[in-house]
Amino acid sequence: MKKTTIALAAIFATALCGCNNCNTPEKAVTQFYKASQAHNTEEALKYTNVSESEREIVESVFNSINMEIHDFEVLNTTIEEGDTTATVEMRLHVSSPESPDTLTSTPITSCIKTKEGWKVKLM
Repeated sequence: MKKTTIALAAIFATALCGCNNCNTPEKAVTQFYKASQAHNTEEALKYTNVSESEREIVESVFNSINMEIHDFEVLNTTIEEGDTTATVEMRLHVSSPESPDTLTSTPITSCIKTKEGWKVKLM
């Protein structure tokens, strides 16, 4: 019983610590867009390389963008030589209050590998 409790506690602690640790560029980008889709700027920025000193400026820019993400999908990922940078091609379906139509976009999202894992590169 004691071993089971310790094992479960270790699994739970690992899950908590690894919440923002993305082991693939796709996971970092997916988590970033999920949080953006939910209009949770603070959560979205956890998956980026934005420093604490840059956070306020980036949050202001994020909050001024008036786009609604309806859905998204990863199309292609390229990890560059050296395994420290990557690009993730996405398909986004978005709309804005100015246009009732849903638009499709295929942005290329840059990622960088840090000691915490992969991050969306904004700066």
